[in-house]
Amino acid sequence: MIGIVTDSTCDIPENLLEQYGIIVVPQFVTWADKQYRDRVDLQPGEFYQRLKTESELPHTSMPGVADFKNAFDQAIEQGANELIVLTVSSAMSGTYEVARTAAAQLTIPVTVVDSKGPTMTLGWQTLAAARARDADADMDDIIARVATLRQKLVQVVAMQSIEYLERGGRIGDAAKWVGTLLKVKPVVRINHKTGRVEPAGLARTHGTHQHHGVQINMGIEQRDHRRPERREFEAEERHDHPAGQPQQDADQGLEREIGADAPVEVAGHCHDAFDRAGVF
Repeated sequence: MIGIVTDSTCDIPENLLEQYGIIVVPQFVTWADKQYRDRVDLQPGEFYQRLKTESELPHTSMPGVADFKNAFDQAIEQGANELIVLTVSSAMSGTYEVARTAAAQLTIPVTVVDSKGPTMTLGWQTLAAARARDADADMDDIIARVATLRQKLVQVVAMQSIEYLERGGRIGDAAKWVGTLLKVKPVVRINHKTGRVEPAGLARTHGTHQHHGVQINMGIEQRDHRRPERREFEAEERHDHPAGQPQQDADQGLEREIGADAPVEVAGHCHDAFDRAGVF
């Protein structure tokens, strides 16, 4: 059996993690000298609420070799005799290299994949691997399917500010905007070849954010859709919002722009710091 391991930046909903038996290695968040395991000790909703109210900003750190080895051991105990490990972009984190180091210490075959992105860029590739495995694909076929999907993925992030990207050192090519933005709100995307953040455009309102992000996604995907038989909409509320309005707006905007017959699968995430939409 092929076991599937990823890290907690994947943003895959818990029900899908359970459905496909995906094992998640948590990243770490340090806040006020206390360390939390992402999605274990500290949930996303709590994180963003604290981000708004606390003066001290948190710091993140990647898992260690021991954390990955524990996940690998768990997969082996569940019957895996081969592993595929998918991680957040190596251009954004050292997690990929840590996973490779841990994999080298196992006696069973392990393939480590750099997803070239964060959040559902990683999540969709992980789900693609799980779905291919459950369709009896071998490792070579799984890797090929994941690579094909990565070429089709579009991840657009519309933000109120690029402050946190800048502070976290993950701003990539969007650094050209630092110090230049007044009342405009940046829209960035993930380059799935380099794994870096790059500028995509500017918006002046929350509504423009939503429209701009989805139009960028659909404008690319509709020129090259490979799975017209698939019509699945997935929208997950991963973070807490006052009255739930930002998430509701994002969900309605995605459904309106995509329509009932679009040959895509969609996940929309929204919180007070930024909105993000992805399509494949």
